Amino acid sequence: MWRTTLLIMWLFALMAVGCKNGSKGQYASGKQDLRDEIMAIHDSVMPKMGDINRLKATFERKLTETDDEQARQRYQAEIDRLERAGDLMMDWMHRWHQQESKLDKESPGYKSFLLKQKKAIIAVSDSMYHAMQHAKQVLKDTGNE
Repeated sequence: MWRTTLLIMWLFALMAVGCKNGSKGQYASGKQDLRDEIMAIHDSVMPKMGDINRLKATFERKLTETDDEQARQRYQAEIDRLERAGDLMMDWMHRWHQQESKLDKESPGYKSFLLKQKKAIIAVSDSMYHAMQHAKQVLKDTGNE
């Protein structure tokens, strides 16, 4: 009986130590997981900069090809929207590199930084996709898919 009790106590002690170490490691890897999520969002949307530039070039070409002032204003508005979306990505990357390199990766402030950056890169992604979708719709509406 005492062996069973000792075995149960030993198992509980082992589980307690394992949970304590596991949660510490999980918190540290939680930061890494969060950073990985941010980079995955960035890496998925960054190639879209090429699409933004192609769409922008299409509207710039259309701008020079038309004398219709209303069409010119519409094309310029699309160019401006696409440029703003691209600038958001460039600004985010600049701030990311500038700020992340200065932070202690083990500090509690680093996790807060990561959470803010995740929201920021999602907003950048949303802006880029919205600008591209809007530009494609304008091309479709004007018969220039």
